[in-house]
Amino acid sequence: MPPSALGEIWGSATSKSYHLVSCRYVKKTLKTYRIKFDSAEKAREAGYKPCEVCRPPKGSLRKESAIRVR
Repeated sequence: MPPSALGEIWGSATSKSYHLVSCRYVKKTLKTYRIKFDSAEKAREAGYKPCEVCRPPKGSLRKESAIRVR
């Protein structure tokens, strides 16, 4: 599903979580602490976690594969 179909993704600089624009916690967050993300993946890359109330998409975090040297 394209990000535009999901609506806007907003983060809170104080809680380090991200939300759908319709979430009650976005409305409670002071504007100075709101951060708009292009996608859920961008929010996760920035270290934010998804809200447990509005349940925005989790986005995918690409884990770098570790190379073991023996």
